[in-house]
Amino acid sequence: MSVPTGALAKFGQLFLQKGQWQRKQILPASWIEEATSFKIQQPEPAKPTRPKEQNDWLQGYAYQFWRSQHGAYRGDGAFGQFTILLPEQETVIAINSESPSMQGQLDLIWEHLLPALKKDATLPANPEAEQRLKSTLGALALPPLVGKKASSDPAGISGKTYALETNSLGIEKVQFKIEGGQCVFTAQAGGKEHVVTCGVGSWVKGETGLPGTPPRLISGGASPAGTPFKIASSAAWKDEKTLEMQWRYYETPHHDFITATFENDTVKIAFVNSMNRMKPNPTDARGVLTGKLG
Repeated sequence: MSVPTGALAKFGQLFLQKGQWQRKQILPASWIEEATSFKIQQPEPAKPTRPKEQNDWLQGYAYQFWRSQHGAYRGDGAFGQFTILLPEQETVIAINSESPSMQGQLDLIWEHLLPALKKDATLPANPEAEQRLKSTLGALALPPLVGKKASSDPAGISGKTYALETNSLGIEKVQFKIEGGQCVFTAQAGGKEHVVTCGVGSWVKGETGLPGTPPRLISGGASPAGTPFKIASSAAWKDEKTLEMQWRYYETPHHDFITATFENDTVKIAFVNSMNRMKPNPTDARGVLTGKLG
C-alpha cells in the first residue's frame, strides 16, 4: 500500500481516537486495544548495540504494530515510513522518508519532540515563530542537478542512437536528445519505447515504466514489470564526457542516480539507487549498460 503522509496521519488519528471517526465508531474500541497491546517479545540480537529498554525493536510486537518506548506504538515500513502514536500525549506523528537508521529517527523524536509535548498545556501564541515556520515550509524544495559545463551538449551526442550489449534490463537501444533546456532519454526494450524527459537545471515531471525502475530495495510486493511510476527528472553535465541524471520516483521514498559516460563512439550507463549512494563504495544490481553507436 502506498499512501501520502497525510493519510498515515489520519490512520493514526483513527487509532488514537479508539476507532472513532467524525463521531462514528468505525472500529470497535476493544479491538483497537487488542490490536495495539503487547503480544510477543522479539528475540534480542546476539550482539546488542544498545540496552533493551532503549531499543524500539525490543519493546514487544502486537497485531502488525510495534510497541515503542515511552508507552507509544507504531506502524512502520522500510526505510522510515512511520505512523507513531503516543496515547499519553494524545499525539500522532507521521513520517515518509528514506533513512539508513530508523532507530536514529525514533531517537530524535524521543529527544526533541517528546519533551515538548504537554497534554494539558496550551502554548502561548507566537506569530513570529509561526510565520518563520510557514516561510520555511513554503520554501522547501529538492534542488535539481547543477552542471559544470556551460555547453548544452559538450559531447556532441544529441540525437545519436547507441545499441547496447545484452543486459539484465533487456534494454536494446538508447538515445539522448538535448534541446530547449531539456534532455530527452529514450530507451527501447521489448518492442516498447520508454521516454524520460529531464530538465537541465530544473525538474520535469512525467511517468516511466522503464525496466529496472523504480529500484526494488525490498523483497515481495513488487508491481508488475512495466507498471508506470510518476517521476521527476533532472540532468546536468559533470564534465564534457559525463552526463548525470537524477530520477525521483516521488510516490516512493527512492530515486535513481544515472551516469552516462561517452568515449569516442561508446557509452556506459550506470544506475545507483538512492540507498546505495549513501554507502562508501556504491554499487547497483542492475550493473553497467555498455553500448556503441549504431
